[in-house]
Amino acid sequence: MRLIPLATALALTFGAMSPAPAVAQGLFTARAYVNGTAITEFELRQRMLFMQQLGAGGLTERQAMDALIDDRLYLIAGKIQKVSITEDQLRTGMREFAERGQLTLEQLTQRLAGVGVSEETFREFVRAGLIWREVVRTRFGGRVTVTEADIDRALQVDSIRPEREILLSEIILPTVAPYTEQSRQIADLIRENVRNSNDFAEAASRFSASQSREQGGRLEWIREANMPPQIREVIDSMRPGQMSREVQVPNAIAIFFLRERRDTPRPAPAATTLDYAEVLLANGNAAETVEEAAKLRGRVDTCDDLYAALRGAPAAVQRHSASPGQLPSDVAMELARLDQNEMSTSLVQGGSLRVLMLCSRSLTQAEPPSRDQIRTQLLNERAGKLADNYLAELRADAIIRGQ
Repeated sequence: MRLIPLATALALTFGAMSPAPAVAQGLFTARAYVNGTAITEFELRQRMLFMQQLGAGGLTERQAMDALIDDRLYLIAGKIQKVSITEDQLRTGMREFAERGQLTLEQLTQRLAGVGVSEETFREFVRAGLIWREVVRTRFGGRVTVTEADIDRALQVDSIRPEREILLSEIILPTVAPYTEQSRQIADLIRENVRNSNDFAEAASRFSASQSREQGGRLEWIREANMPPQIREVIDSMRPGQMSREVQVPNAIAIFFLRERRDTPRPAPAATTLDYAEVLLANGNAAETVEEAAKLRGRVDTCDDLYAALRGAPAAVQRHSASPGQLPSDVAMELARLDQNEMSTSLVQGGSLRVLMLCSRSLTQAEPPSRDQIRTQLLNERAGKLADNYLAELRADAIIRGQ
């Protein structure tokens, strides 16, 4: 990836959003037809911009077109089933979609507008999804059954499920003054230019504020159960080779690239309690502060050693106990990388370097899901398979031209 200078890239990006009349006219040329309904060049470009904004790095034109065709088929299915949604339902769906990215509806629409995605594109994307969900519920809700024997088998499999580990790369962009706007512009450039792990590593080396930038943003294997829930939810939906959408963490934007995922043959714990120590060193990332943190790291082997190492200021050591979900996402992510008695010096808080040391990590065996939870899960899985088959039938029956 060759990332052009920021100012040049932004000028080119915003310049490209004001097409000449002849180009603008071409935007409404039909690229494909689904049962006689056109999908225009404009819709295709809008979908690609929209999905890139959601973090779909490496999205191809073919994939964007397939998604638009599916949306047309969803609407066709809605007409067959006589399904419609109200304006209130649509606004609620748009709001819920924004909240999944930890944004308000207004924040998301403003961010989309900033990269040239119209609110109408967002509305029609959500509308198609809501109609399809209702079609699936109406058409298959009464046809899917789950027996007690099905639940017994699922519980047996769940009890021996493996533990999942993931191999991530990260880019951390600060959002504290005076870096906020620059970081958002860099995030836009990354979303538009990064296509693979090498691109991501180059961007991390150039732009990331995390210490991992020295390794191109690459992290070691992390147990998925150790990660903060809000980040784990983002990673769960990704496949290896994909880049995440931007994730808001305290004072920063985080972007992740999933390099690999593996399962290890041992039961996965569901509850984790972290006992950790925290020390704040004045003057943030100043050279002398970083040197002081390195010396501290060399003088201690356990969390208890911190009190002796800082005997002149014992109150400087704070001990905490919490689960990952109770911690700010940046702290939880730092601790997820650490083994017992390892130290992190990556975070800055209020102008001070935040030294974190993991004292212990207590794991408890997962509580087995209830029979009702298993029933719901199996119902959703089976309805999903029926929906996939129905979509394939709709595609086979439709007259699709010019793909």
